[in-house]
Amino acid sequence: MKSGIYVVELLNEEPIFSCAHDKRDSKKGTPLAKGHIKFGKAKDLDRRQRNYLKTFGENNFNFQIVHLTPEIHEIERRIMKEVDEYRVRGILGRKLEWLEGIDIKNLIKVINKVANQ
Repeated sequence: MKSGIYVVELLNEEPIFSCAHDKRDSKKGTPLAKGHIKFGKAKDLDRRQRNYLKTFGENNFNFQIVHLTPEIHEIERRIMKEVDEYRVRGILGRKLEWLEGIDIKNLIKVINKVANQ
């Protein structure tokens, strides 16, 4: 089992709701499409990738492992501070983990900088 930090880049043109994996709430959540990216932490990166497959479908996202580490909580917290201005607001007005206005290459640079401090 690999733990670490990953990024996800959406490739779908038609919006998919962030709760699409839950059949009871599949039309709830925030509509997300190409241009939305995010990073996250996972204790099991392979399982996390399968979760994205359930929500967005096979050809609708790019999942990349950026940094393998057991120190996922502290690194995630520091990355979140660095990218706060890019966070998308959900339908209820709260900031989400999804980002826009920053490209995947720059997000990976931020992650690497923070992870190697």
